[in-house]
Amino acid sequence: MPTETHGGPDSTTPAAVYVVTLRFRPGGGVVTGEWAKPKTAFDAFRDWVGLYGSGPNVFIQMVKDTAGNREALKTWPQDWQTSEAIGAPAT
Repeated sequence: MPTETHGGPDSTTPAAVYVVTLRFRPGGGVVTGEWAKPKTAFDAFRDWVGLYGSGPNVFIQMVKDTAGNREALKTWPQDWQTSEAIGAPAT
């Protein structure tokens, strides 16, 4: 995982990676993009919702990944069950 240095050579904090994922059907394959800047990831999320969001089973999610700790920031559709989130095991 990349790190950013803050304050000196011995001071490191894990850098966040913003991951946008697209799934066309439950349990199906996943298209993934990763960005260092949240605005770039949000722009991709927004574009993917515009391009693919009208599909009946489409799921799009933007997460912030810091050293393996994932925090969901945006999800499409908004009422998608969190247990179905990208990264969770397919059932």
